[in-house]
Amino acid sequence: MPLKYFNRFLKRSFHIRHYAPYLLAGLFMFLLKESAAQKITWENLFRVSTVSFEMKKNLVLELGFNDVSKFETTVDNLACECMDCKREMQNNLQGTWFENMIFCPCTNDVVYATENSTYYNELKGILKDRFSYVEVLENNAGGSSDGTIVFKKGNSTIEFMSVPKKDGFTQHLVKISGENIEKDTETVMIDKSRFYALIIAEENYAKSELNLHYPKQNADALYELLTDKYNFPKGQCVLLNNSPTRSEIYSKLDKYIKLHKNDNLLIFFAGHGIYDQASGQGYWLASDYSGNLSNTISNLDLISYLKKIKSHHILVISDACYSGSIFNLKPDETGSRALSINEIYSRKSRQALTSGELEAVPDKSAFFESMIHVLKNNQNAYLMLPDLVLNIEKNLGDMEGSSIMNKHIYGRLSDAEDYGGEFIFIKK
Repeated sequence: MPLKYFNRFLKRSFHIRHYAPYLLAGLFMFLLKESAAQKITWENLFRVSTVSFEMKKNLVLELGFNDVSKFETTVDNLACECMDCKREMQNNLQGTWFENMIFCPCTNDVVYATENSTYYNELKGILKDRFSYVEVLENNAGGSSDGTIVFKKGNSTIEFMSVPKKDGFTQHLVKISGENIEKDTETVMIDKSRFYALIIAEENYAKSELNLHYPKQNADALYELLTDKYNFPKGQCVLLNNSPTRSEIYSKLDKYIKLHKNDNLLIFFAGHGIYDQASGQGYWLASDYSGNLSNTISNLDLISYLKKIKSHHILVISDACYSGSIFNLKPDETGSRALSINEIYSRKSRQALTSGELEAVPDKSAFFESMIHVLKNNQNAYLMLPDLVLNIEKNLGDMEGSSIMNKHIYGRLSDAEDYGGEFIFIKK
C-alpha cells in the first residue's frame, strides 16, 4: 500500500466523526453492543491481514465494525473499491471513542485506527516485546505528532502513527503490510510458561534497634507454598532468608537479566522501608543499612533493573513500611475484559502488591497472613493477580474492619513497560 494511500486515509479519518450521520448512502449500520465488540489484539489483526478480501469483511463484522462504507482509490494505477469499517466503543473507564478498520481487494494491507491511546500503546508495547524487528525508523512524515515508527522483518512491516485531529482528538493508526507477518511473531503461551522467584527476608540489621521477628518466618512460608502448590520449581526459586546485604540482593537480581519471554518472575521483600519526602523516593533497607541511603534499594534502582529483565511478567510483593511510595504505583485501569487466559498472558505486565501506602506497618503482618491464606485455599487452576487482591482485601476486611479497604495495595509499576497483562499463579 503506497504512502499516499495511507495519508489519504489519514485525511479521510479526520472527518469520520463529523460526517458519520451523512454517510447513509452505500452504508449499512447495526446497533453495536459493548459486549459484542472485541478489543483489538495482535492475534485478530494478524488474522484479518492474512485472509482474503471477502473473509476480511466477515472478520471485521465479527469484531463489531458494523458501520461500513465504500470508497475508491488507486493502487499501482488500478482502481480499487475499498472498505472503511467503523465501530463505536465505550467503557466506564475511558468513555466513548471510535475505531476504524480499512482494507482493499488489491492489497493485503490493513489499517487499524483508534482514538483510544491506551489500546494503541498496548499494541505498540506488545509488538516491541514480541516482534523480531530489524530496524525502527522515525520521521515526521504525514503530519504525525510523534513521527512514524516502522517495524520491519523481511517483506513484513508494521507502521505506527499518531495524528492530532481538528476536533481535539488524536487518531492513532497501525498499518500492517506483508503476506507472512504472522510467522514473524514470537509466540508467548501460558502452557510454555516458566516461573522464578526471588524471596528476600531482612530480619537482622546492622543497627540492632531495627531488628524484626517475622520476615524470615514469612519468607520461608512463601517459599514452601509456591514450590509445593504452584508451578515454582525449587531450582528456580532463590530464598534469601539470612538478612542479605544490598550487594547480595543485586548479585541475585543480575542473574534474572537472562530470563526469556515465557518466563515469569516474582520478587518478594519483607523488611524495613523508608520514604524520603525531599526526593519523593521510597527505599528498601538492606541488612547493612547504617543510617544513610548508600545501603538501600530505591524504587528507581529497582525499576531500572526490571527494565533489563526480559521475562514477560514480573510481580513485586513488598511487605514493608511505606511500600506504596516505594513503587510509585499507578492504578490498574485496564478494567474487566472478556479475554482468554492466553490473551491475558500474552500481554506484558509489571505489577506490584504492597502491604500499605504511606504508613508504617507492624512487624507481624496481617497483609502477609491474608495473602498466604488466599494462596493456600485457592482451588482454581489459574489465579490472576486481581482475583488474589480481591480476596486479600476481603480477608483483611474481615480481620481488621472495613477501613483496610481504602488502602492502595495493588497497581501497575510506573515507567516499567507494563502493557496490561496479568501475573498468573498456576497450580501444579
